[in-house]
Amino acid sequence: IVTVSPTPDVSSDQLSYAICSGSATNIVLSNPNGVTGTTYSWTASVTTGVVSGSSSGSGGVISQTLSSVAGGTVEYTITPIANGCSGTPIVREVTVDPIPDLGVSPAAETICNLGTTNITLSNPNGAGDGYYWTVVMSGLSGAVNEGSAAIPVAGPIGQMLTLDDAAVGGTATYTIYSVNSVTGCESLSKEVIVTVSPTPDVSSDQLSYAICSGSATNIVLSNPNGVTGTTYSLSLIHI
Repeated sequence: IVTVSPTPDVSSDQLSYAICSGSATNIVLSNPNGVTGTTYSWTASVTTGVVSGSSSGSGGVISQTLSSVAGGTVEYTITPIANGCSGTPIVREVTVDPIPDLGVSPAAETICNLGTTNITLSNPNGAGDGYYWTVVMSGLSGAVNEGSAAIPVAGPIGQMLTLDDAAVGGTATYTIYSVNSVTGCESLSKEVIVTVSPTPDVSSDQLSYAICSGSATNIVLSNPNGVTGTTYSLSLIHI
């Protein structure tokens, strides 16, 4: 008696794949013709760029964390095996897209009430096409979230901030990302805290003064709203 074993085949949930650098593949393998005992083995080769993390293996899911600074591709050649018989291999390609990096300047900023932020954004490795940010405010208004991973915006972040109470400072904490809207890859976030200083006021002990020629003025100045560190400067107007 000669037993002729059936030939297994292999398929996957997609024909091609794209992931961001540092992410894991998730190539799910199946056996459409249902040959009992089918297993899968694969070999891996980097076909473009420099990609790390790929290797030959076996199993029902190819899950490997692939990394590439500038992007690249890996081809997996997958072979089904059952009862000592190998089926026709298939090839699946994984594109590894680079992660945009993010530069922000300054790392922190202090402005006056009703001042405008000036946070410059950059993407040194050129892998992004824009930015998005979220912001948390404390004691002020005027800061808004802008952009998204799908629809990024350009920098800089220039927003006028207004204290709820001019005598009490506040903060706006921006969490910023660089993103590529085509690949969906985004940078690690960076945080910039903008401190808005309170606006001091000034008063004097009298509204007007009269002295005799040759006498000294004695205009006593004060800061009614109590802003710490308030000093005073004056200019002279002769009338």
